[in-house]
Amino acid sequence: MLKAIKLSITFDKPYGACIWVICLCMFWGMMRAGEAMVITQKNFNGKLHLKRSDIFFDKDTDGKLYARLDLPSAKTARPGKTQSAFITEQGDFCPIAALRNLFTVVPARASDLLFCWRDKKGGIKPMVKQTALKCINVILN
Repeated sequence: MLKAIKLSITFDKPYGACIWVICLCMFWGMMRAGEAMVITQKNFNGKLHLKRSDIFFDKDTDGKLYARLDLPSAKTARPGKTQSAFITEQGDFCPIAALRNLFTVVPARASDLLFCWRDKKGGIKPMVKQTALKCINVILN
């Protein structure tokens, strides 16, 4: 699945970079689509949705790089508590490399949705769940 998506995505384009990083972070971080994306572009809420400021990079005790994504409202978390998803480097399907690529291709504010892209006019757009899933399903079918 990831290989098929990787072969079909253009990583240097904002939308492709965003789709790719979502796939990798959801896969390796065992995240639900609703934890990564919004239902509509207008319903982004920084108190409920994962923002760029909710990600932290560090090294573990063995010196290996990881990223911690603090989900503000995970389905399995207690109300008002965050739940963390940890992702590590993963070779050809590396979510950390994909995150770095996204930050380069789609510069955004810390308060913007983590998984966002830029339209042709340069505006930041949150990734909408149904649109992203449709794109992924087209690739996989």
